[in-house]
Amino acid sequence: MTPTKSNNLAARMGRWSADHWKTATFGWLAFVIVAFGLGGLAGTKSIDPNKPGPGESGRMDRILDAGFKKPADESVLVQSRSLSATDPAFKAGVADVVARISKLEDVQNVGSPYDAGNADQISRDRHAARVEFAIRGDADKAADKIAPVLAQVDNAQSAHPELFIGEFGDASAVKAVQTAFADDLGKAGLLSLPITLAILVVAFGALVAAGIPLLLALTAMRSASTTRCSISGANGRNEPPAAASGRRSRPPPRPPAVRCSSPA
Repeated sequence: MTPTKSNNLAARMGRWSADHWKTATFGWLAFVIVAFGLGGLAGTKSIDPNKPGPGESGRMDRILDAGFKKPADESVLVQSRSLSATDPAFKAGVADVVARISKLEDVQNVGSPYDAGNADQISRDRHAARVEFAIRGDADKAADKIAPVLAQVDNAQSAHPELFIGEFGDASAVKAVQTAFADDLGKAGLLSLPITLAILVVAFGALVAAGIPLLLALTAMRSASTTRCSISGANGRNEPPAAASGRRSRPPPRPPAVRCSSPA
């Protein structure tokens, strides 16, 4: 029995593409190149994800930004299982951290646990202490300035291997998330493409036939790259509980928002 030949639009397009695969393939590539070129000529209007959005949520953002402006807070934890805060080696490690970060231009309000009034920065068991400071300027841009501070903290750790020295806070948390996201995205790209190609080779039985849908998918993503979206939240802040950190609690974080930019 002869199978019924479908005449709907999708079937006709499929048969035409199979009969004229060179025209279909190179025609699509030409379309992608033209679309990408026109998008580049038109330019991209970028939206600042840190600016308040429209409506009631935007009004809430503006109120929070106007009423709670303060720099991004950071802390360096100095800890040892064997040494206590009164031991010379422990004090030397804390002093080294203070000296290293104090000389950086973007660091302000450095507070040593040994300064008067900072006794709460030393743990009850005397085996851990915090050096507190702030990143100068807008808290939303602090993550862009944190790299030199992290480098100095790493240098202090290398100079005092008997201690644990690590940084945490508003800007360093955002930086860590950004770095992890970029690394994971790169690894996903390296793994997904070969796996996808292998599955298509098994499905189509030929490398050329398997490469065509993969190539079309990649070029479609490239041509659509003129529209960009970003997710913004509560300035990326990740604050420890007020009772543990010794600082006043902040207002609850604003909900994340997705914002897109399109060609101008």
